[in-house]
Amino acid sequence: MNLRNVGTDTKEYYALDNAVEAGSGASDAAQIEYYAVPQYAIKDNLLDITDKTPGYKDFYTLGPWASVQFAGKVYDLPMDSGPMAFHRNKEVFDRAGVDADSIKTWDDYYEAAKKIHALGDSYYITSDSDDGGFYDSMVWLADIPSKPHPIVPR
Repeated sequence: MNLRNVGTDTKEYYALDNAVEAGSGASDAAQIEYYAVPQYAIKDNLLDITDKTPGYKDFYTLGPWASVQFAGKVYDLPMDSGPMAFHRNKEVFDRAGVDADSIKTWDDYYEAAKKIHALGDSYYITSDSDDGGFYDSMVWLADIPSKPHPIVPR
């Protein structure tokens, strides 16, 4: 096998897409980022490895494990994960009547967000326009198959 690092920017994903769709020029293996798994899985361009991963779920934390799945099938294995944290403006939370310690589920988070936004159009519970990966990670976390959706796994 001949390995090479071709990068992971948008242009590299376009090149991989084009090669796969053309049926020529795609590598036998590629390392793709978590956010790209669905775009390849939905087009049936990734191998479903669900039958090769029994018992793996318990090895990983919920977020990374959920990020390598699409439509209930496993297409990849997590390679890394990193901590994420929410920071709050206590003054704004207090003004909105939101007790941060009482936020335990995504439903609680949503209700708190509505209270904060009720302070005015410029108030949001979170916003990080410079980091699309943070948003993706929140979506993956919200898709963890548990009820209620815990913010911190129990």
